[in-house]
Amino acid sequence: MTPKIGLAIEETKNLSKVIKDDNTYLIDCISMWLFNNLNLEEKTLKKQLQDICKTDANIVFVLNDVSCGVIPFDSQSRRFVDFSGLIGQELVKLCDEVYEAKYGLEIKLK
Repeated sequence: MTPKIGLAIEETKNLSKVIKDDNTYLIDCISMWLFNNLNLEEKTLKKQLQDICKTDANIVFVLNDVSCGVIPFDSQSRRFVDFSGLIGQELVKLCDEVYEAKYGLEIKLK
């Protein structure tokens, strides 16, 4: 299979409608997708990721680590930090390889 590399696609909410078989995607960034979908339930977000991972496509996900700072007081920001960790855990389960990148260095986690 020769992957097709195409144009940049802006999709803020429903990744399922743009991910197609036999293509390569860089989803940068899952954090922004999550922020745009904070009104949805955790299981709905996980289901969307599970569905796109079933496609015959090469997908690279980028997720910012937002858990290393001060935990916010307001409920919406807290929900974002919590969901970021939960969605990150789901992506680790779904992906064949997982890397952490900091300061230009990468560490293979899986």
